[in-house]
Amino acid sequence: MDTQIKVIREFCTYNDEVRYTDEILLDINIETSQFSFREEDNLFLKFVFDESKYSVEYEDYETGEFRQAISNVSIHFSTGRDDLGTYFPGYFQLRFVSNGNYKYSMFFVEPGKLEYQNVIELRKYVDSFYYGLSQDFLKTRKLADKDVDGSQNGNIYSQVSFVMNEFPKLMSYIVGYHRMYYVELNKKNVITHTISNFGSESVKWLSKKGMSYNENIYSPDTIMIKKAHLQLDNLQNQIFKSELMFWNHELQKQYKVYNTYCNEINKQILNKEIEFKNKEIQQKRIENERFVANHLKKKAKNELVYLRNSIDDECKALETYKLIASKLRHYKTNVEYLLYNTWLKGISDIKQRNVRITDSRLLMLSRFREEYRIIQNNVLSKYKNGEYFSFKSTPKLFETFTYIALIKIMLSIGFRFTDSENYDNENLIYKLSNESVLKLYKDELRCEIVYDKELKKSNSDFLNSDFCYINTSHNKPDFMVSVFKEASSKPLASVIVEDKWRSKSNIFNDVDDTEVVLTLKDYYQFGFMELKQDKHKLHRGVISKVIVLYPDKEQDALTEIDTDIYGIGLYPSDSFEQSQGFNDLKSQIIETFEDYINLEDH
Repeated sequence: MDTQIKVIREFCTYNDEVRYTDEILLDINIETSQFSFREEDNLFLKFVFDESKYSVEYEDYETGEFRQAISNVSIHFSTGRDDLGTYFPGYFQLRFVSNGNYKYSMFFVEPGKLEYQNVIELRKYVDSFYYGLSQDFLKTRKLADKDVDGSQNGNIYSQVSFVMNEFPKLMSYIVGYHRMYYVELNKKNVITHTISNFGSESVKWLSKKGMSYNENIYSPDTIMIKKAHLQLDNLQNQIFKSELMFWNHELQKQYKVYNTYCNEINKQILNKEIEFKNKEIQQKRIENERFVANHLKKKAKNELVYLRNSIDDECKALETYKLIASKLRHYKTNVEYLLYNTWLKGISDIKQRNVRITDSRLLMLSRFREEYRIIQNNVLSKYKNGEYFSFKSTPKLFETFTYIALIKIMLSIGFRFTDSENYDNENLIYKLSNESVLKLYKDELRCEIVYDKELKKSNSDFLNSDFCYINTSHNKPDFMVSVFKEASSKPLASVIVEDKWRSKSNIFNDVDDTEVVLTLKDYYQFGFMELKQDKHKLHRGVISKVIVLYPDKEQDALTEIDTDIYGIGLYPSDSFEQSQGFNDLKSQIIETFEDYINLEDH
């Protein structure tokens, strides 16, 4: 049929060896999802169609742009590997173009370990802690008029896009009102000794109260008159100020987010440049080795190309975000100047709610706010089309999910951020990035949550007290949660938490130790190098417990894999913090630190 397209799919191993092949037919008139594959599938696709009649385009996972397919030419559609780039779970777009007309359809990417609804709950949980954490701010998507992302939250990118497009127009209304502001003419009764002309109200006052102020009311030297004055602090101007306060808050929030993005991208670029140099040396060495298989040489070369492209994309993204941050700062500065350096600084905050606005200029400002609110709430509207941030891959999302669960557990037992390090501030995205250390405090105790940090070997040079590894090659746990006495550099107790986006059977079994279990056991070889008065002291046995977390639909009971090594399945849901998995994790964390923490109030 003229409306059908054949698709040949090759599902491969990570060495690009074909596991199996199948064929499906796409109908350009069907708007719903027409095929699916798993997030971890290494997939090659070949579209077969009549290029003289129409073209076929698909949404690329890396750029969010539509890429054009060539008939009968194989495409490495998805690598299935986060380090090489892959699709995240959800719906993605296909576009068919014929004579300048567009038709849209979709394909679906399935999560590997959980249901799609669980992944949505993961995103909600992460975003409820800090908006935007579930998103990958290095990648954007261009969506057609369909709700394909499964998100119920407005996207920060769409909010900023609205500001970039509409704020110059909005600013013209703001400046116009500011120059021609609303003034009320108020009159009030004033008793005065200056007598000129007076009216009937003054005569009435004289006849009732004049005797107490004057010896002769027929020739008074004191009289009550109505005096008019201009009132700036009125309801209309208070409404105007409240509109500016709203936009100042939104601009400040957006600027902080984008400024954080710039810091994070710059950090990633520097790290990837170092990684690229190391891989380049390794790839050249492998290329000249006679006994290295060709598929390994090809794999090393592909990884190098992907890494270089990734660095180039991040450099472009950095320039874009710097430009956006600069514009947001400029808009914010203009609004703040009007608020705090002009007649507006004398205007009171509005006390009334649900005020009926009559001024046409204020009505226009109100409409801008309403349209912006529509985008924030992700309601279908004419602004639905546009660019959105992509979501993080599910393994990366699960890591962030674990990080937040650990933070919430420590907060629940009385630890707090300092005033200068509040978890609601704009630096949280940066702090929840790789190789970060988050600090919380309770009484005389300090808790450190270390994420994805590579430890030094015990015989290395140490400038500060820190954890180290001894007699093991595993030196980079996902999370280390430690409690210190504030005055001491040595930890009172430490627990290591690993998160594994893989099935339970691939983590541990009843037969023998898996690679994961061997790694967990190696973590007990960690020590702590304490620097005290320029002396180094190595403390052994500083790890109290090791926990491995994994996605689990069944929510099995806590499993003791080995002595003080525990497995806990987590099941993301809207009631996650009341789930068995969360409570098991919380109880294990509390048990580790209960000898040092007063838990009476928690």
